Amino acid sequence: MPLYPGIFEKDVGIFLLSGELHYFRVPRKEWRERLSKLKNAGLNTVSTYIPWNWHEVSPGVFDFQGSTLEERDLETFLNYAEEEELGVIAKPGPYICAEWINGGIPGWLLREHSEILARNSRGKPTFWFFKKAPVITCLHPVYLNYTTNWLENVAALLAEHQYTKGGNIIMIQIDNESSYGFHFWPFDTDYNEVVIGTNNEEGLYQQWLREKYKSIEDLNKRYRSGFDSFSMVEPPRSMVKGNHHLAWVFDWIEFKEDMVANFLRKLAEALRRKGINVPLCTNEPYNILPPASISKKSRVVFDTIDLYPQLLNDLESCTEVVNNIERLKAEQTNVAPLALEMQSGWFVSRVPDNTLHLLERLAYIHGLKGVNFYMFSGGVNPKGYGTTDRIYYHDAPLNEKGEETNKYYIVKNFIDFVKSSEIKTKKLSEFVLGYYHPYLYARLINAKSIFSLGYRKLCGFFEKFKEIILKAGFNFESVDLRQASLENLAQLPLLSVFSLDFMEQTVIEKLIKYVEEGGFLFLLPFVPELDENFNGLELMKNILKVKRQKIGRGGWINTGELKLRSPFIVTFDVEGVEPLVFSNGEPCGFQINYGKGSIVQLGFLPNPEYLRFIFEKLDMGSRYCFSSGNILLCERIGDNIGYLLTCNLGWKDQKCDITFSSPSDLDKKILVEEMVVPRRSSIIWTLGLEIEDSKINYITSEISNLEKSDSIIKLECWGYENSPGRVSLTIPEKPKNVSVSSVWDEENKTLLIGYVHGKGKDIVVNAKNKIKIKIRGIRALDEAGKFNQLTYQLKRKIIKKLF
Repeated sequence: MPLYPGIFEKDVGIFLLSGELHYFRVPRKEWRERLSKLKNAGLNTVSTYIPWNWHEVSPGVFDFQGSTLEERDLETFLNYAEEEELGVIAKPGPYICAEWINGGIPGWLLREHSEILARNSRGKPTFWFFKKAPVITCLHPVYLNYTTNWLENVAALLAEHQYTKGGNIIMIQIDNESSYGFHFWPFDTDYNEVVIGTNNEEGLYQQWLREKYKSIEDLNKRYRSGFDSFSMVEPPRSMVKGNHHLAWVFDWIEFKEDMVANFLRKLAEALRRKGINVPLCTNEPYNILPPASISKKSRVVFDTIDLYPQLLNDLESCTEVVNNIERLKAEQTNVAPLALEMQSGWFVSRVPDNTLHLLERLAYIHGLKGVNFYMFSGGVNPKGYGTTDRIYYHDAPLNEKGEETNKYYIVKNFIDFVKSSEIKTKKLSEFVLGYYHPYLYARLINAKSIFSLGYRKLCGFFEKFKEIILKAGFNFESVDLRQASLENLAQLPLLSVFSLDFMEQTVIEKLIKYVEEGGFLFLLPFVPELDENFNGLELMKNILKVKRQKIGRGGWINTGELKLRSPFIVTFDVEGVEPLVFSNGEPCGFQINYGKGSIVQLGFLPNPEYLRFIFEKLDMGSRYCFSSGNILLCERIGDNIGYLLTCNLGWKDQKCDITFSSPSDLDKKILVEEMVVPRRSSIIWTLGLEIEDSKINYITSEISNLEKSDSIIKLECWGYENSPGRVSLTIPEKPKNVSVSSVWDEENKTLLIGYVHGKGKDIVVNAKNKIKIKIRGIRALDEAGKFNQLTYQLKRKIIKKLF
């Protein structure tokens, strides 16, 4: 087997490369060929759902050997995968989505037991995805009884195929996107009587409140209410005015998180009882309103994410992908971060090849340790089971007939790079963003801050701030402010926190202690002045010597060195600090030293130029890779090796200077002058690769293969057809000859070679170790046209307005 248990450890050196293939959508006679093609692309794992309503053909009657229909022969599919030496990610639900009728939940169960359906605030059943899948009250005892029975039956087969017993199942996903129906709209679920109780007895919600608050007096103090008992407390059914009610709504959302976590625990217990001992995971659909990671609450599963940008052709969509990855890493620090659904097609429209090409590289460079291409193989929906067209994922690397599409070679090209690279690198973390989970609650509800601006709009500014960070050339990572210990924060030379008007006192105290001990806190746009109960809290205001803060309309800010425009401006009545920026004569940015550290407070949204300027001016000690043109860069650094992702999202080639850090000396900058980056391109440069007594300082092509034999070093690389490339080599002595034009630097023992992708001969450097570099050119990849991109962006803006 190519995999082993350590794949799930955080710093593992193996990369999970998986492809989604649904045996129930492919004729049984084609299973072996599809699995073989999946392996030939370089993948080491196959992932598949196991639909409950496909295998429990009638109540209590299960078919896993194909006695009723050969495409139900799950055991043979697992055997075929094992013979192909592929690991398996098995996903038995009970809910699977998969654009499959009822998300895999049997129709007879829904018809005979409608009491299990989740209810909205009006008492009506809730449906998602245009009514193709009902939302279930996950802890309803009837539903738990049937799901437990299903999992115990399928687990009896899966247990015998685990790698711990010599088989090939390496991981099991329980349920799929469990939190979707519980977070997307705060008041759409779940008002089932099992949850909210009846006149005669408490429901799960009241029991949760009792456990959290212990006494009704403590609850009344936080809610500013007058309930006589916990049984009298009902969940909120709509947003009400006034900040003092927010604690009530926040508790409702937090309760639903805990309910899902408890549900996952019960599913895990059912599997463990039947001998399942491989790692268990769940999957989160991070999207416009990203839900919380519930894995750490469940304590029995680890979390993975979905990455479905649809089009990945602008800074906003790239930022969303980066944010989802970094949020996962911040919330879950003890295991390798994985994306078990990474878009490689779409079931209702065609995804541009360029989107998959860039998405692969963003995922890799931002630290994911494994991906599952969804879908890798298309298929055909059996009659009465699919919720989309008859053809499912025609646009996948393998289409519904099993034929290789252009995306097959895009995946293969990426895998070649992964296998030739040193993946034990970690991102150069110049910019760490503090993440505060209750701000997601605030974003989900339609409420206003004490500054009159809505939380949803303010959180939108935070998303814009992340775009600015990336455009400025910084690489951001996230840290969970509630979960991180002071010892962990102390390791950060810089911590940036986007703060609203409230924040719990313990977190503020942690931030203050961080500064006292020498940290640099970059705070914007507000100074929190309410605690988690929305009572007044002067702690941070006193530290910053702020008497009053007010928000005004946006406009131009003249910093003296740069002029910038912000959609809002917060000014501060402050004394005894160093003002940095003024708006109409009032400070809207200042710095204060506190203890051994320092705090910078900005009351506006900086642009990329000002962000770089202020970091250099205040000597915040933050590194960044920088392009003189509009190029998105991201750098990863390991032990003496690094990688630089260069993306030109524009519609024209860009001629620019690119600056990045030397892997062997992070304080040393390397400058590549007048580099032409092709339009709509993304490619990973290799930095500081040592081979025998030579070193590739940088190469602007992507390495797909590296071989060493005797005294010959062979590299295979690619770049965009007809685009220029460069390689800088450090070698012991001046080469005897070079097959292309080059420049030798005797003092630094460096050879600089220029070339064009797809033109001329291969590069041969005759030195002590002969170096052969085969350079090929690939055509510009298929992409969304301007009209399709503008249409998609318009749709996205409309959706965000609705949310």
